[in-house]
Amino acid sequence: MKRISQIRRRRMLRMGTAGLNVVGVGGGLGLGGGVKILLGLILLLPTTLWAAGVGTTAAQFLKIGVGARALALGGAYVAVADDAHALYWNPAGAAHLKSPELAASYNNLYQDTSQGYIGYVQPRGKAAWGGAVDYLQVAKIEARQGDTASPDYNFTARDTAVLGSYAYADILPQLSLGLSLKYLQLHLDSKHARAFAVDLGSLYKVRGAPLTLGVAVLNVGSKVKFDSESDPLPLGIKAGIAYRLWGEKLLIATGVDSWIRDKRTFGQLGMEWKPLALLAIRAGYQLGHGQDQLGGKKIGLGGGAGFHLKMVNVDYAFVPFGDLGDTHRFSLGLKF
Repeated sequence: MKRISQIRRRRMLRMGTAGLNVVGVGGGLGLGGGVKILLGLILLLPTTLWAAGVGTTAAQFLKIGVGARALALGGAYVAVADDAHALYWNPAGAAHLKSPELAASYNNLYQDTSQGYIGYVQPRGKAAWGGAVDYLQVAKIEARQGDTASPDYNFTARDTAVLGSYAYADILPQLSLGLSLKYLQLHLDSKHARAFAVDLGSLYKVRGAPLTLGVAVLNVGSKVKFDSESDPLPLGIKAGIAYRLWGEKLLIATGVDSWIRDKRTFGQLGMEWKPLALLAIRAGYQLGHGQDQLGGKKIGLGGGAGFHLKMVNVDYAFVPFGDLGDTHRFSLGLKF
């Protein structure tokens, strides 16, 4: 069991770099109480959360990212968060949806690895509630009791997060806050583990300007324990800025992801252009993948397109990951 756990952990640590999130916020912009509360979400974290070792966290699937639009933008989405994928990136974004929305995405990742997400948001005036399921499955993992050429058997690992979210707009003028409660189940061969976590999100819309600031603190919760091994969840802080131009035909988003316990930091830049009402073209880049030793000149790049047909959104993203291969992401959104 120890050998299986070590093999899976090494593989999942590499996969955890695949689709990270968002953006850096300017606390010194002088934008009033809204920005102070955004920064307070970070400062309220106990200082003990900031001291940890590299590669010591479990449930790495929580870092992969969901939604083809967000990943085509390089993961610069915490300050955008304007669809049902917001429950993953920044639950505060759910408060700005005008109608009920259902989103589903599927990612065919590396070799026998797949990921899926389905989320629903129901607005109620200034408030909104929602729920989502995010999962990662790795099939045909080889198990060996000794150093043999052939495996004793193959098994499947599956990790699942179930989210329940609530958001409220204008807690203070222009400021929205959101909360997600997570229940995690991790299955490894015949072993099972569970954990609980909380995500805190915020969005601040600058009055009189097409500028949005976002901060999210993710995966504050219990440890994951398989047998006698116990590891914390990947605590993350995502902060971002999104700017819209020309009647929202052009979106520019930049940001920084900080995974505290893993001691990893990523930067993102994403752009979306809508030449037509029914078409969006996207491109993004993630900084910091030089630490991953994945190889390939295209590592960190992303791109894609989206199509809007009345109440239906269809999105595609292409994200290469060097030695791990190229990935194709698809999403479907329905507004009611």
